[in-house]
Amino acid sequence: MVQIALPDFVGRAAILRVHLGAELPGADLHQVARIADGMPGADLEKAVREARRAARAAGRGLLLGDLMMAVAEDRRLELLAPRSRTAH
Repeated sequence: MVQIALPDFVGRAAILRVHLGAELPGADLHQVARIADGMPGADLEKAVREARRAARAAGRGLLLGDLMMAVAEDRRLELLAPRSRTAH
């Protein structure tokens, strides 16, 4: 079995930047990376998708707050129902 370490602070910020593309230029993604401690890249990508969905539902463009709320919600759900991160 191959084990891949979770991304560190710098890695989380880089993953967020890749998935955001040109959205939120100049945004301080370090704020989001700080609260996303322990999240794998796939969960960060999911949070970006959820933030975009929330912004569309509100009829506006993506805001940093949308992303922070999506990450916080994912963290809350993880605390309520931890899932195994073991590959089979």
